[in-house]
Amino acid sequence: SSNPAYAGMEPYLKMTATLRSQWVGIPGQPKTQQVNAHMPLYIFSSGVGIKIENQTIGAEQGTKGLLAYDYHLYLGKGILSGGISAGVVSRSLDGSKLLTPEGSYNEPGNFTHNDDILPTTNISLTIPTINFGVYYQSEKLEGGFSIQNINQGIGKQDGVSLQLIRHYYMSVATHFQINSSLSLHPSLSVRTDTKELQTYLSLLAHYNDNIFGGVSFRGY
Repeated sequence: SSNPAYAGMEPYLKMTATLRSQWVGIPGQPKTQQVNAHMPLYIFSSGVGIKIENQTIGAEQGTKGLLAYDYHLYLGKGILSGGISAGVVSRSLDGSKLLTPEGSYNEPGNFTHNDDILPTTNISLTIPTINFGVYYQSEKLEGGFSIQNINQGIGKQDGVSLQLIRHYYMSVATHFQINSSLSLHPSLSVRTDTKELQTYLSLLAHYNDNIFGGVSFRGY
């Protein structure tokens, strides 16, 4: 989850690993590896989590490592959680993989982009990041709000600069029990940097709590 306040909201240790490969067979194809884990700490009415992510797209590689902690407040039949996560974001750009129309690439290892802005070697920048969120969960309704990259960290090296832009996330989901075997779970999430807006809609169906299926829409 992109919301640090969700850590430990499920009553057990939960670990997930994701491998994603797009545009298979095309040089520079996007690849993503991600590991998430979180668990409750009932003795402290709180939860902890960890997220590690690696992504490569062409000449660019990005890694992220985050630790999260949140506090749970029990309100009637629901739980209100407030949490914070902190870590580092690293981005690297391999200039040897870049090509320009005016560049000269006749000899391997001896080339020029003929562009003063683009690097010819690997440049890496590591920036700290801080995130905050709140999350509410009950039997029928759940949702939250979070702010990513609160500090908007910035790094510079050899004429290349990187700044993490602050993003805002909002999500809401509900649950409908159709019968003893079937339940429906619609959800809506919105992400924005105050300049652009990204919306996600999804509908999942659970059958006997061991068969899952659904549809989703992402746009605008």
